[in-house]
Amino acid sequence: MNELRLVVVHYHLLPGGVTSVIRDGLAALALYGGWDRVVATILAGRSSGVASFLEQTSSIWDGGLAINVQTWPVLDYRSDPWPSQLEFEAEAIRLAQQLTAACNAIDADVLWVHNPTLGKNPLVTEAVSQLPQRAPGLRILFHIHDFAECGRLDNLRTLRQCCGRGGVRTPFPAAPGLSVITLTTADRNRLTRAGYPESNVFSVPDPVPMPRSVRPFSPHERAGVARRIAAWGRGHAYRFEPGGKWLVAPLRTIRRKNVLELALLLRLLGDGWRLLITLDCNSDPERPYAEMVKECLRREDLPAVLGFGPDLIGEAISFDPLLASADAIGTTSVLEGFGLTFVEAGLRRRPLLGRDLRDVSGDLAGLPRQGLYGALCVPLEERDRVKTLNMYREKVTRTAEELEITPAHRDRAMDRMESTFENNLIDFSLLDLASQARAVHRLADPAARDEVLSANPDVVAALEGIEAAPSELDQELLANCVGPERFAHRFREVLQSPPGVSRDTSEVSQHLVEQFFHPPYLRLLFDAGDDWRLWERELPRAAARRSPPPHPTPTVTVNTTRERFAGIRVVLWDVYGTLLRQTSRGPDPQSFLDCLAAAGLDITGPQGNAAEVFHSIIREVHVAARVRGLRQPEVLIEQIWQQLAERILPGQWMTRDQARYAAARYELTVHPTQPMPGSSESIIGLHQLGIGQGIISNSQFYTPPILREALGRETWALLDPDLLFWSYEYGVAKPDPAFFTRARTVLTGRGVQPHQVLMVGDDRENDAAPACAIGWRTLLFIDEEDSEAARQEDETEAVHAEPDAVCHSLAALPSWLGTIARGSAGSSDRGASMIEAPQPEDLQPPSRAN
Repeated sequence: MNELRLVVVHYHLLPGGVTSVIRDGLAALALYGGWDRVVATILAGRSSGVASFLEQTSSIWDGGLAINVQTWPVLDYRSDPWPSQLEFEAEAIRLAQQLTAACNAIDADVLWVHNPTLGKNPLVTEAVSQLPQRAPGLRILFHIHDFAECGRLDNLRTLRQCCGRGGVRTPFPAAPGLSVITLTTADRNRLTRAGYPESNVFSVPDPVPMPRSVRPFSPHERAGVARRIAAWGRGHAYRFEPGGKWLVAPLRTIRRKNVLELALLLRLLGDGWRLLITLDCNSDPERPYAEMVKECLRREDLPAVLGFGPDLIGEAISFDPLLASADAIGTTSVLEGFGLTFVEAGLRRRPLLGRDLRDVSGDLAGLPRQGLYGALCVPLEERDRVKTLNMYREKVTRTAEELEITPAHRDRAMDRMESTFENNLIDFSLLDLASQARAVHRLADPAARDEVLSANPDVVAALEGIEAAPSELDQELLANCVGPERFAHRFREVLQSPPGVSRDTSEVSQHLVEQFFHPPYLRLLFDAGDDWRLWERELPRAAARRSPPPHPTPTVTVNTTRERFAGIRVVLWDVYGTLLRQTSRGPDPQSFLDCLAAAGLDITGPQGNAAEVFHSIIREVHVAARVRGLRQPEVLIEQIWQQLAERILPGQWMTRDQARYAAARYELTVHPTQPMPGSSESIIGLHQLGIGQGIISNSQFYTPPILREALGRETWALLDPDLLFWSYEYGVAKPDPAFFTRARTVLTGRGVQPHQVLMVGDDRENDAAPACAIGWRTLLFIDEEDSEAARQEDETEAVHAEPDAVCHSLAALPSWLGTIARGSAGSSDRGASMIEAPQPEDLQPPSRAN
């Protein structure tokens, strides 16, 4: 029997482009490759998606295709570095041996590896690069869907720095028997220009199957589908009205898709059009971008929905008729490996509307181009033009340094960028995300819409061109370019080609970086939302500043009998003023504006004093909550920042991610913290005594990560996660009894009685009084570096609640409680006890995260 035996390697089989190529590619080989049978062992890094993959494959193809899937966790994504180059290379050798054994087990003809150079797991890259020497008779295919060198700096950094200062030396090896497959001719040309041998690289288009049906919905079916989508939209705060024309965008909401340009097109199309975007994002790095897009659609009240696909497509709505019913299919992506949306429109004979990516579309004969344009320019104010150009100057300089770009390439990119911003008409895709949202907002004005149309004759022609659907001849030409039969024939040609040559290709990756180092691949859009998460990376630097050593003679002053502290099982800590020492510059309107600007807002001409407006919003929220019966309500600080932006910057708004960035930036700059002396020592010492520990704190979302980094992650892990009570999670703050009652309920459910709980805090009113009221023991901590006058003033104004004890050094607490627990306190009289805090090695705080 004439069989093709393959081992296929990918990081996962989750739904997506690469998984579709594996699935449809194997089916194409079985049907059109000329073999009687195709036998494939698929090695995936995780089990998720495998069942669905097998179900789809077995339900479509039968007889000529046999598939066995194995899960190898070592193949899954990994960005954590290896301890040393030696250990990395040893693991790569082991993986190469395992892959060789897997190929030998089925007597494989081909090892088909997908995206091995992408930087998702450097171990895979290194291991498969060794296989030409280990298995000289095996044909190895590197199938390149995406390049780490093309704007994926984190991936490239992972490849190059995966083990200390070292990494994968040659991600694109060239050897006899190893062939590289690219998706387009343009990508093949990039590789050869970078120094990869021409005889070893082939372009093979993705195997896109013909749709099973190109029949659109009947008018009755379309009306029903529109009602379903409208109902889904109402449930997700979108406005989508049945009727009208459909601009369908079958894409995921990620940065390179440039999705807000679809909203701009919707404005330009005018009344009567609806926008349907099928998928939300599916990864944390893309989430801030996707939230901004969704918020823009809602705030601008556009007739659009985003993300309905997983809930409706497949069950309530069939995908093929949905695309076939589109009045136009939208594609505004600025970076694609293959351009599936182009193909889906052409195969269904639907007009395309959007950006023409020549690197992709150049291979697609029969593609309907009437609705495609090269750029969509919008006018910028002079200050915005200068601001955006400066952002690009900074990015070019920073990226060139990080990627070790030669001065000549850097200067060439800078010159191109300068010329791009010579006038105030700028391509929409070159704006930062916040500026894109403002551009969409401006086009609500008919005069602004007319100005954009007059500046973009190609876009006007594209809007008019979508009235003409592609012909059957166009559809046939396109199917011949990308169909399963074409894929199978090209794949067989690759296998039958000469084995290729060896060459030193260690510089290919850097040459690719230089090719991609020019404006289209340096868009601010590719970084959109990253800055809004910067506070998460700044926290270690902000919180790890070393604090002074504990006081040499710590004291605990006891205001009651010592036996009152016997049997303590749980200590609940306050945070600010107890575990963390915090300073403050005081309210400053400019600091608020600086943080709003850092989050991407235009702070020109603010209306009102930002500090006063900020605090007035908090007072309003408190008053409204007290009407509902809360004594001391807690706000969500990100919501306060969102309201601040809307009040002082009319027409602007922030997403939750932007607001969190602004709030955290303000907290870290205006209210910086450092670990309280003795805090880590005390937590470690109490843990060694077997005392459980938790937190009860007036706090915001940034408090837990600030405290975690200040204490050190090992010390943080000693706190019981079920005993962490943060005011922002409950909507109520200290000293409200409701907050303490919640904690008491949890503790009682675990068998801890009130007299077995010790509250440690620095505030008589917020900590001691409410804790005493529910029967807890109380210890007031006084930071001796606080102003004594300020302390006396606080105590004068506080509700009178004498704590059970007063502590001047946290380091004294474990020794003191340990002495009481051992019954060797010496006296039950009230009075001061002077205790030397022990400092053995095991009580030293762990090293802080940097």
